[in-house]
Amino acid sequence: MKLLPPPYGLLKAIGIFLFKLYFRLECGGLENIPEKGGFIIAANHASYLDSLFIAATCPRKIGFMILESYYRNPVINWFCSTTFCIPVPERDSGSQTLKEAVEYLRAIKFLKGGNPLCIFPEGGRSPDGRLKEAKTGVAFVALKAGVPVIPAGIIGNFKAYSTHHSFPRPYKISIRYGKPIVFKKRTYTDREELKNATQVIMERIRQLME
Repeated sequence: MKLLPPPYGLLKAIGIFLFKLYFRLECGGLENIPEKGGFIIAANHASYLDSLFIAATCPRKIGFMILESYYRNPVINWFCSTTFCIPVPERDSGSQTLKEAVEYLRAIKFLKGGNPLCIFPEGGRSPDGRLKEAKTGVAFVALKAGVPVIPAGIIGNFKAYSTHHSFPRPYKISIRYGKPIVFKKRTYTDREELKNATQVIMERIRQLME
């Protein structure tokens, strides 16, 4: 029998309660999250639970760009059924370029519709908890959609539940949301511009992790 997803608000309330109890979850910088309109939350990624941490702390219902492989996890698959999720193709996929372009267009349309979206610029999870080199996709989507980027630093996520752990451990989790990054619209395909914008985003994330 297929398990029907509960209402997003109920799932969020339960998540906050459990995360505060088990991970002593705390959050700062919520005043930096816009009350309306589309925006991107760009966060570091070192744990299977990062999407859930963001969903629990973001005041608004938020969508996610998530690797296709994550959908094989029944918990993540179930979570994705409660909100808007865009599957991102694996890097070794033969049709990755075309698929990725299509998913970026979906993300841009979602943001232009006034909805918030979380993107992890590093792509996959960090193997050691440190920031990896980021892809330029988050900058491209932000520029094309004309929305601000809210940097977020998740602290303690690697120790709590990384690729090396089979079960979450009760390490303290702190999430810090930074001030919006607004990029002036120029071109959308200039590689140097996208690279510079990505570096700005990652530096802000790095500062929030300290």
